[in-house]
Amino acid sequence: MDLSAFESSVFLAVSPAQSETRAIDNFVVPPTTGTNQNIQLPPTPQRPAHAKEYHFLDIELKYGFLQVRALHMQTSISKLVEALSYLHYSGHVIHRNVCPSSILVTKRGTWKLAGLEFIERMNETDLNDSIPCQPWSSRVSKMAQPNLDFMAPETQITSKCSLLSDMFSLGLVICAVFNNGRPIIQAGNSASNYMKQLETLDESVQKMLPRVPVPLQEATSRLVSRDPTARPPAQLLQLIKYFVQQTIESTATSTTTATATATTLTLTMKTAMAMANV
Repeated sequence: MDLSAFESSVFLAVSPAQSETRAIDNFVVPPTTGTNQNIQLPPTPQRPAHAKEYHFLDIELKYGFLQVRALHMQTSISKLVEALSYLHYSGHVIHRNVCPSSILVTKRGTWKLAGLEFIERMNETDLNDSIPCQPWSSRVSKMAQPNLDFMAPETQITSKCSLLSDMFSLGLVICAVFNNGRPIIQAGNSASNYMKQLETLDESVQKMLPRVPVPLQEATSRLVSRDPTARPPAQLLQLIKYFVQQTIESTATSTTTATATATTLTLTMKTAMAMANV
């Protein structure tokens, strides 16, 4: 599938291929600091040198999940929810590997959804229908499969997935972000470990849920439900209070700052004119 077809601010901009062989296709994208996963790693040798001094601010966590479209493209914050909405309802594809290592962070702090190598085309007649999906298997290299720690249960159990499978993975990403980067499920590339931890998933989520902002807790709890029908789709998730309230607060803050700047400028000009008259 031609990945350049997904042209949106929520993904890295891909330039035309610079060189191509039967084994390698090189292309150009904007510079990044790292992935959401390695930036959240504790200060250990495993953490990349260029990301050692990088830490997420609270506002980056909020706008990483949902960006408010700004006037300037460079100042807008990448949004995971809108990225999934774009893939599901415009691209008609399922991402299948929403996880911290699939989220790139640019030098400007912008989050960009990547990892599109596992996408699957949806049922064109009904986007909500499940489609056949390959479950995780120890017989296949882990590099050639989606991240098991963030895989939806229906994919592993019934070999089927839908757009709501991506929403389950998003819920686990949210849990990991507010759990100091530690996934709720840590299967260690073992399908049996995954199934065991899936049985206690609800309990694990409830234990860490207080770390999630209150307006986001209910949505997070529903996203990681084992029942796909309980999960909100991306279009509805964008409307919850956690995101909408932040949009209003951000707009109000910008307006207040602009007003204060204008007032200060007016007072400065009046003072200068008074001094000139003296």
